[in-house]
Amino acid sequence: EFEPGGEPPPGGEKMTNVGFELDANGDNRPDNWTTNAAFTRSSAVVHSGTFSGRHASSTNAGYNVYQTATGITGGVTYAFSGWLNIPATTDKFTFEIQMNWRGAGGKISTVTIYSRTTSTSGTCWSGSSRTRPSTTRSPGSATSRTPAPC
Repeated sequence: EFEPGGEPPPGGEKMTNVGFELDANGDNRPDNWTTNAAFTRSSAVVHSGTFSGRHASSTNAGYNVYQTATGITGGVTYAFSGWLNIPATTDKFTFEIQMNWRGAGGKISTVTIYSRTTSTSGTCWSGSSRTRPSTTRSPGSATSRTPAPC
């Protein structure tokens, strides 16, 4: 379960429904995120608020869940952080958080902010800051920070 959070960038939060609270159509999928059957809202394990995002797949197939941020400015540093809880499992998996920087011609680069292949010891915080290259139009240099390591 991952609950994005942290300090908003200059000009305010660039992502919407970061706490997975909104579900206007009642489909148990958080609004403003891409839809995947393996990703739902859950109230079982939360850090704050009422809901968190829950990844659960029984097919062992890879999938992506994402949101496109707008109003991104070149040369500005943006932070992405959140609370993570991966329960113990015997399954093999890779959980990654990435920023994809895009320019007028498409994707420029992908930066992996966080990657994990094992469970966490309860809920922990992970975050990173990235500077948007001046040639991109949506989410460089990297500064990682993890005060409560996962």
